This record gives sequence, structure tokens and C-alpha cells, in this order.
Amino acid sequence: MKRITRTSLATLFLVVVCLVITGAIYEMIGRWRDTRRFPERGHLVQVGSIRMNIGCNGQGSPTVILESGSGGPSVDWLMVQPEVSKFARVCSYDRAGYGWSDSGPEPRSSLQIAHELKQLLQSSGEKGPYVLVGHSMGGYDIRVYTGQYPNDVVGMVLVDASHEDQDLRAPESIRKWQQEHHKHPGWEKLKYFCQLHLGWARLTADRDAPEFWPKAFREEQNFLMLPTKHQFAVIDEDQVFSTLSAAQVRSAGNLGDAH
Repeated sequence: MKRITRTSLATLFLVVVCLVITGAIYEMIGRWRDTRRFPERGHLVQVGSIRMNIGCNGQGSPTVILESGSGGPSVDWLMVQPEVSKFARVCSYDRAGYGWSDSGPEPRSSLQIAHELKQLLQSSGEKGPYVLVGHSMGGYDIRVYTGQYPNDVVGMVLVDASHEDQDLRAPESIRKWQQEHHKHPGWEKLKYFCQLHLGWARLTADRDAPEFWPKAFREEQNFLMLPTKHQFAVIDEDQVFSTLSAAQVRSAGNLGDAH
């Protein structure tokens, strides 16, 4: 019986080692292939101690700035930006840690993101005034930006934007789940790190993607979203979303009278 147990454990260990090695090779080959398939869109600009990616095209004033939602790199606007560029100057960018941009300092609050966007626009030579477009969590960021730099902004478009009180108004079951989910960010990062480097994150990347998205777009988005720096930035933003960032949005004030 002892011999059978030892043999079974040794076999199981070998199977696990083979799976780990296979997953790691699968991920390495995938990254190598994707790096050659998807060149950088836009260009890197030095913003303080980090580099951030921004891509602009079109002509005219005011300039439209596209702010993605949680987890969305600038490629999310791939089918929107060309249309806007037909009548205006338009820019999309990768927040710190997203896509091609370097990781940024914590906390990853809306105020920090707004300050980085201000520096990015100045360093890249993109002059105001701006029309800010914010999708989902990006609505937080552009509202805080407007509160900080009101003279820069002449218009705002909120695309299914988050509301600063949405978590407070959520059912108790959802609030409880969110509290548990936010308790262990370090564990979430470790779990994702393992999933990525063992190939599981890549293998399941398209599981929730809408079927109408073109295959090439899904693959490029996965290439930008799979790295740990991107997912760590998303986790860090989510950690302060309903607390620090929500408070910053409230402090930014309301949107004034409609005209």
C-alpha cells in the first residue's frame, strides 16, 4: 500500500510539473508571437518618472480626449477614434500600468489619474481646450479632472459612466461581496500572476468577449490586457474605486446648469 501511495504521489507530481512547464511554454510562445504581431499604437511620452502612451489624430479645436473604463487600454477606442478624427482632433491614451504605459505610483485614485493626464497632455504638446469623454470608471476621472482644471475643459461626454454612490445604493449582498473582494489585493495579484505565467489567463482570455468583436481586435486587446502590470493596475484602481476615488468625485462638484 505504501509503495502504491508513493507511486501515485510521484505520478501526480510529474503530471503537475509537466502541466506547469507546458503552460509556461505556451505563455512564452504567445507573448513572443503577439509582440511581433501588434506594434505600438501612438507613442510614449515622459510624464514625471514614468512613460505613458498617447495617440492623437485629426485636426481642429477643441481636442477630444478619450478616457477608457476600468481595464480598458486605449485600443478600446479603435473603432471610435477614426470616426471622431473626421471632424476633430482626438486623443486616446493608456493610463499608467495599462497597455504600453509604465506602471504609476499608488494610490491609483481618480485624482492621481487626473494629474497624470494633465502632465501627459502638457508633455505631448496637446493644447486645450478639451472635450473629455469618459466611459464607465473613466467618468470618475474626467469629472475629477474638470474639478481640478476647469479652465481646460469646454465639454464632457459621459458614456455609461460610473456614479460615485452606486456602491452605496447596491443591494447588501453585492456590498458584502465587494468588501470581501477588496480585502486581499495581494492575494488577487498573486493568483493572477500564477494564472498568467502558467498560461491559464491566455487560454481563457476570450471567454467573456462579445462574439461581434473582430478576432484581430480581441487578440490585440488580450495582448495589451494580459500582462501583470496591466492587471495589477486594474486591481489597484478597483481597491480605491468606491472609497477614495468616489470621495474625490464628490469633492469635484456637480456639473452645473445644463445649456
